[in-house]
Amino acid sequence: MIRLDNLGGTIYYRDEPVVTFKFERDHLKYVGELNKSCSRLPYEFIGEDKATEHLLRCFFDARIVPETRIGLSEALAKTKIQYYYPERIIRYQSGRCIHDEFWTMCDDDETCWK
Repeated sequence: MIRLDNLGGTIYYRDEPVVTFKFERDHLKYVGELNKSCSRLPYEFIGEDKATEHLLRCFFDARIVPETRIGLSEALAKTKIQYYYPERIIRYQSGRCIHDEFWTMCDDDETCWK
């Protein structure tokens, strides 16, 4: 399963918050209430009472570019990310995926680049 290291923030659907979370050293430290009034939830959370570490990992695992993608090394070399590092890739792309309108507002962005 995907390593999320020190990723934290809020997952949104368009401008509606879905859930807040915080990982530290790849362990979930905090997860907020799942916003069930949101007009749309990620499919991983549909029918669930609350967000869990497993569901969050599944959500991000399905959204991140695969490590084996052709040309990925060259694309990463043009950024501050010099190798496949899921936490930084998610922060760099704000957790966006071409297939939907979910995105992540990450916290502590500046500390992850040091």
